Amino acid sequence: MEAEYQKFTAALHKLGHFTQDQISLLLKRIQIQKVSKGEHLLEPGQICSGIFFVQEGSLTHYNLYDGGETVINLWVEGDWVLEHQSFTLQAPSLNTITAFQNSTLLLITLDDLHKLIAMSPAFFQMGRLLDNDKHLFWNDPRTSPEERYLTLMKQRPEVLRTFPLKYIASYLGMVPETLSRVRRTIKDGD
Repeated sequence: MEAEYQKFTAALHKLGHFTQDQISLLLKRIQIQKVSKGEHLLEPGQICSGIFFVQEGSLTHYNLYDGGETVINLWVEGDWVLEHQSFTLQAPSLNTITAFQNSTLLLITLDDLHKLIAMSPAFFQMGRLLDNDKHLFWNDPRTSPEERYLTLMKQRPEVLRTFPLKYIASYLGMVPETLSRVRRTIKDGD
């Protein structure tokens, strides 16, 4: 069973040190969830009651407002997924998480996470996921559009290969025309 979860266990080891016994305990508690393209994993008003790991596929995390949407995060294979505020406060979400592609997710419920922590304090290391809000960088007004795009190219190139430019532009906090200009500038600079 553990061989099929190599990506998952590799992602766990990035959070901290887990023994083989602790990984086995965790693997016994995960649930496999399949989500079809376009299907919502979380909708406004629902409470995020778990942490997901993208085994296969991709998801979008966005906020709808009058006349449009703002992309908060884009997740691909190997990423951890959660609606941070809803999960930590156990409050209704204001945002939506939707499968961009058919996806297979591994779910650790909040209840199971508490049970694991009761068994071993090592599972407190998973709390690092709560500090892992990558999208906060994109909203930093001190960074230029070029810096944001170059950082995305370097840190998460798979996002650029997976999602359309309009999603990426919104994720980076810019309009599609700005993203097109940035991409031209970077390409011309090569």
